[in-house]
Amino acid sequence: MKHNQMRQVVFPILAAFIWGTAFVAQDMCADAIGAFAFNASRYFIAVLALLVVILVSLFEDRLNAWFARKRLLPGTEHAAATFEEDGYVSATGVTESRFSYAQIVAVAETERYFVFALSSHHTQAYDKRTIRGGSVEDFRAFIAEKTGKPVEEIK
Repeated sequence: MKHNQMRQVVFPILAAFIWGTAFVAQDMCADAIGAFAFNASRYFIAVLALLVVILVSLFEDRLNAWFARKRLLPGTEHAAATFEEDGYVSATGVTESRFSYAQIVAVAETERYFVFALSSHHTQAYDKRTIRGGSVEDFRAFIAEKTGKPVEEIK
């Protein structure tokens, strides 16, 4: 079952469970601690849950980067790419991969990176500061020519 389909099944069941057990919990707690204290504790828990959601939303990119770094295989932390006439080579400490320019389905450029989309789940980012043998403008023209795709600017 795909991840998205799993959410569509699990979340409604979880919501129904919480909704169904909430009345019993409210009935039992209201008598024990009083209505005001019970509502205050409910709102406190809700605020904590919302703070977690807000913090995760604000730092989502940093969290994703942290998890991605933790999942890296040893020797693949750094890569070097060599762009040639018929394709390019990406080399790490443990392997070397060859790519054809025809594999690139889209090219984008940010302030700091060139990004190659090879599929909807596979992208490669190349830092502009590490370009050697020419300027950023030369590389942009080279990639546009070799891929036949326009370099889209992302702000």
